[in-house]
Amino acid sequence: QQGSLIVLQKQCAADYKTQDQKTILQNVLPDHTTRLSRNCCGRLVIQEVLQHGSGQQVARIARSIKGSLVALCMHKHGSQVVQTATLKAVQNACIEDRIDFLLEIGSSLYKCATNLNGNRVVQQFIVCLPGCGRIFLHFLKGRLKDLARHRYGSHVLQRCFEEFQQLPRAWLLSELADSLVDLMQDPYGNYLIQCMLSRGTQHERSFVASKLRGRMLQMSRHRFASNVCETALVTSDWQTRILLVEEMITALPDGRVPLQVMTKDRYAKYVVRTSLEVAEGRQKEEL
Repeated sequence: QQGSLIVLQKQCAADYKTQDQKTILQNVLPDHTTRLSRNCCGRLVIQEVLQHGSGQQVARIARSIKGSLVALCMHKHGSQVVQTATLKAVQNACIEDRIDFLLEIGSSLYKCATNLNGNRVVQQFIVCLPGCGRIFLHFLKGRLKDLARHRYGSHVLQRCFEEFQQLPRAWLLSELADSLVDLMQDPYGNYLIQCMLSRGTQHERSFVASKLRGRMLQMSRHRFASNVCETALVTSDWQTRILLVEEMITALPDGRVPLQVMTKDRYAKYVVRTSLEVAEGRQKEEL
């Protein structure tokens, strides 16, 4: 700890031009970068060089951690170094380094996305490489449903939906289409559905909200799906909202009115309250 502070002080004082700074870089790079990246104090030195070093110095670090990216991504301290390196590659417009990083972790993308530390790195990649959505989804093809139901994977897919362009988002939505109802009731998947409703296009929001048709009573009484119902009522276009509210006030074949059942339920009562806030005209009076 004390040693890293001394090195950092020398780096700041040297302003990356003196012999002290050159000596530090020669001793640290490139042979010890990976090992220092895993150390709680050593990674501060690496990040300092990444943030304030020259383009050549940053490139040397990027080259030195290639081949060890997956291991670093899943390490508590190494993941922070990879995030800094990725961001710096964007700032330096170094497309080659960014693509190399992505391709290296591609085969282990699911493993990284479901890791406590790795998921933060994957999210950083998504933010820095929004144009590479097709590559991301190619590596995750067939595993999106499992990822959406994972504690960390759900955050990764939410970031995909926020940052990717319309075509990759459409592919993401099409693969999850048959699982939307299940995800609405999942403790982590419901957050992804709410993200789709909040951040999607009008067509995407309408498609997701349509999965609630015929299920409003069931879903509103569910601990997690009730949150989706509220979000759908708030974010949907007026036509979709009218249909959802109409379902709540239309009597069922057994004579029950869903609204009356919902007002007595510990989760559905919040859906009723939201519907009262967003309903207009005749529907509001009926509610």
